[in-house]
Amino acid sequence: MMWNAMLPVVHRELLAASRRSGTYHARVGTALIGLVPMVWIYLISGASAPASSLGKSLFTGLSILAFVFSLLAGTWLTSDCVSSEKREGTLGLLFLTDLNGFDILIGKLVSSSFAAFYGLLAIVPLLAIAILMGGVTLGEVGMVAMLLANTMFFSLSAGLFASTLTPNGRKALYATVLLIFSASIWPLLAMMVCQALEKPLSNQEGILLAIPSPVFSCFISPVGGDGSLPHAKSAFLSSLAFVHLEAWLLLLLASRWLPYLAFERSKSFGRRGWAWRWRNWSFGEGEGRLRYRRKLLDRNAFFWLAAREQRKPIHVWLMLSTILGLWLLAAWRYPNYFATPETCFGLGFVIQGILKIWFSSEVCVRLNEDRHSGGLELLLSTPLTVAEIARGQAAALRRQFLAPMLFVLFLEGAFVVAMWRTAHTVDTATLSLAVAAGMLCLPLDLWALRWAGMWRALT
Repeated sequence: MMWNAMLPVVHRELLAASRRSGTYHARVGTALIGLVPMVWIYLISGASAPASSLGKSLFTGLSILAFVFSLLAGTWLTSDCVSSEKREGTLGLLFLTDLNGFDILIGKLVSSSFAAFYGLLAIVPLLAIAILMGGVTLGEVGMVAMLLANTMFFSLSAGLFASTLTPNGRKALYATVLLIFSASIWPLLAMMVCQALEKPLSNQEGILLAIPSPVFSCFISPVGGDGSLPHAKSAFLSSLAFVHLEAWLLLLLASRWLPYLAFERSKSFGRRGWAWRWRNWSFGEGEGRLRYRRKLLDRNAFFWLAAREQRKPIHVWLMLSTILGLWLLAAWRYPNYFATPETCFGLGFVIQGILKIWFSSEVCVRLNEDRHSGGLELLLSTPLTVAEIARGQAAALRRQFLAPMLFVLFLEGAFVVAMWRTAHTVDTATLSLAVAAGMLCLPLDLWALRWAGMWRALT
């Protein structure tokens, strides 16, 4: 009975995906994007490098990029699948049919992941090119393909699970990121704590603590290439199996809660629920909230509309402190790996990327929600001009991101100064110049994203 109800949903979603041109464009585009880092690695490695070493470098670089793509796929593919149905009021209509929660989620999973799965199929042949160059075996390519498919399944399941918790698409996105981050990092931190207590990495307890992490699966795969772990192949397969079970558990929990969330309002939104407390903390309450409202309205009405949540800047600072805290812990435990200039450069690149993605989301969300709800027409019928709306949006973005951006620039500037003082080779001098160029590009990129995001939200 379950398959009789579920397969028509999957069949319909597959037919709809086959008629979309983006399904085929994504496959070709992913292959072309995958060729760019391969060409770049080939150029910087030099033609004099051994073919086996070059093949291994190409394989590792492309595998890491594909793993990051698979791990974050759920944030933009499935985190708003169910939330959009709840906002539009169509989720309850689906339960008037013979479908249950699991049937709906599987249909959403198939429809959302079709293009991503095609892209993954386009990446695997690129990985196999390294076999012809040497240094990589067919078994290693197969293990990485299993890793990428399993990680993507977990990420998509996490997005569906988060999407069932709230009708707000942005909150569902944040919940997906938090869920993926927690599942990936906390098991590794537990293993590091086990090591800090003078338990070696070969200790079976430390390995068991890290097995639930998708990042640990990558670490002990041919991409990580760490041969110090005992029984690395069995640990890799065990980690894959555990992550796969986590994905199915998230799907089952989401399918269990979905019918209740479709028809009933959660008790957590009651006057004593956690959501009510969170809202009061975010927006403020009492006289403080009124003072904050008057202060923003006196400057710009749209500024108040876009920055009503008083605690938004704290979220950015929390992200920065978490990333820096994890890096300090890793640098203290493994200074030879995490305290190197190359790792610091990569850390700055990651922080800048997260800031830009978050900034783009904040630019788009206000105007996008107003456009869908019809509030934008009401807003344009007020005495507010387009220039005042743009200035209010810019003021809200400065309030949330200006201080964190200056802090990141300060850290990168300190890194550049330290590199220049100790630059005894061409590589370190080049790396410091690359960081300086990134510092210059960060404010310019955010300025460009502000206008591009507003245009994208309106179109």
